Amino acid sequence: DLIEDGKEGLMVPAGDVNALRAAMESLLDDPERARSMGRAAHEKAKEYTWERYGERWKAMLHELCL
Repeated sequence: DLIEDGKEGLMVPAGDVNALRAAMESLLDDPERARSMGRAAHEKAKEYTWERYGERWKAMLHELCL
């Protein structure tokens, strides 16, 4: 839910060394795509402040207590 595949990063199956290698090689072959994903990931990370984390927990706990 944090990363959209191909936008903020690349998703690979856990433990799949070949998929990881292919993903890394694809970024090495396309540095502009890697920079673009890095910028997108940086912007996405701004959404995850401690304040927003607390707000999400508060809302979840409030819903559980109803």
